[in-house]
Amino acid sequence: MATVLDLGVLEFFTPVFSLGLVIAVTYAILDKFKLLGENKVPKLFISFCVGMLFIFSADAVRFINFVSPWFVVFLVLLMFLLSAFLFMGVRDSELQKAVEDPRVYWPVLVIGIILFLVALTQIFGDKLPGSDPDDESRVTVGLNAIVHPRVLGAIVVLLIASVAIKFISENVVKPEG
Repeated sequence: MATVLDLGVLEFFTPVFSLGLVIAVTYAILDKFKLLGENKVPKLFISFCVGMLFIFSADAVRFINFVSPWFVVFLVLLMFLLSAFLFMGVRDSELQKAVEDPRVYWPVLVIGIILFLVALTQIFGDKLPGSDPDDESRVTVGLNAIVHPRVLGAIVVLLIASVAIKFISENVVKPEG
């Protein structure tokens, strides 16, 4: 039965949306860092070529389809947070100084990297070495031990602790003498 809210047809256009996203992000990076100068034609051509490379890989399209909603949710939450601060009376200049502070942009960057790594493991996890349960070689057992959730959790905790120590030690006033 046909319904107004049937979004199954949009699944057909997923590669087109992925192509547009890859072209837009690639062009934005090339334009922001002036990697190809001021001329727009080479930037558009390179962006289109990178987009086509992504389209021809089904795993790359799956990766983009998995990670893009999470980044959109993350960005919307950040916008709501910034809007809440503005509604509470924080001036734009103070907000801009806060955003440029390493204690603010490092956690945002770390969350983005974590989202990226989670998406990589979700899409390409079955292709990683050590994911075949039938092959129990020493290498497989070793890799399974390294990527065990407890080991990965300990690594994340150690990374968070090291970043916290770095930020805490930057603000320590050293006594003279």
